Amino acid sequence: MNLVAIKILTGDRAKYLGMVFHRAIDRVLATLASLGAGALVLRRFFKEFRLARVSVEELRRLKSP
Repeated sequence: MNLVAIKILTGDRAKYLGMVFHRAIDRVLATLASLGAGALVLRRFFKEFRLARVSVEELRRLKSP
């Protein structure tokens, strides 16, 4: 296949995928926009939550007198 044919095929594929999924993409973007700063706060919370985990060994050490 030559380069022009490849560009046409890949361009058409992107166009058709956009036609099929444009409503879903619009919904995802609208949801993200409505979350706004709330999404950032949740992300930071979960990051801190992951960092605050205690291993089994640490828990045993903390519980022992």
